Amino acid sequence: MVLGEYRTDRPVSSLLKTTQDVLLSPRRFFDGLAPDGPLREPVLYYLICLAISTICNLIVFLVSFAVPMASIVATGPPEVRPLVIGLLAGLLGFVVLFPLLPVVFFFVFVLIQHGLVLLMAWRDQRGLPATLRVFCYSLGAPITVSWIPLVGLVAGFYSYYLGITGLKRVHGISTLRALIAVLIIPVLWLVLAAVGIFYAFNFVRETIDTPVSHDFPRTDVSGEPAAPTVRGGNLMDSSEDQARIRKLRDASYSDKPPPASYHVELSVATAGPSGSQRGIRG
Repeated sequence: MVLGEYRTDRPVSSLLKTTQDVLLSPRRFFDGLAPDGPLREPVLYYLICLAISTICNLIVFLVSFAVPMASIVATGPPEVRPLVIGLLAGLLGFVVLFPLLPVVFFFVFVLIQHGLVLLMAWRDQRGLPATLRVFCYSLGAPITVSWIPLVGLVAGFYSYYLGITGLKRVHGISTLRALIAVLIIPVLWLVLAAVGIFYAFNFVRETIDTPVSHDFPRTDVSGEPAAPTVRGGNLMDSSEDQARIRKLRDASYSDKPPPASYHVELSVATAGPSGSQRGIRG
């Protein structure tokens, strides 16, 4: 075991020293990391770093949310208390159980990353244990400070640099191959997210910009009169109304002049922009 790698016989001091070496001197650390070394200590180091981050996140959660919510429960109205207690219990369970997902995701991530290393380097790589050892340290060290606001964001980006450096120096591959192996997954995620946002934006824009159509087609002289519609909805579907319209239409095309006392009253049902029915009398 090389100097700077995590050691179980000195758990606290070795944890601090390893984290310092990985974050501040990654090239020197990964130069001395044996590709065929033991797996127990690196995996244990990652799990300890994840546990530290979980505890710190829990403390931040209690200070930021639990205390104010407890005061609301104590001083607020009785009908609000069940809602606040349920919300607090759900958030607390999420904070406690959330670290189980990164453990599963970590080992799946290592398998995917080693597959990409095989794709990039083929026979020039040093095997799956070397990839596992690299990412136990390159992800474990930044996790210990990920709970700090803003620092956690920087540590997330810095972990990509640590992964590239580790793969390059432990597997002995070129910088370009290590870069592609590490960044191809986040680049694909960014592309998928951009495509999803683009289609969602277009869908919302088309939904907002689509006008409501109010279609009143012309009457065909040789056929039946077409009823006014609003989006295909029939506003004059009564057979009695259709018969009256037909009779008035035939009379309007008669060659005989109407008598002096002839009076026609026509009521047509239409619809306003909001879809409400209104009438036009003529």
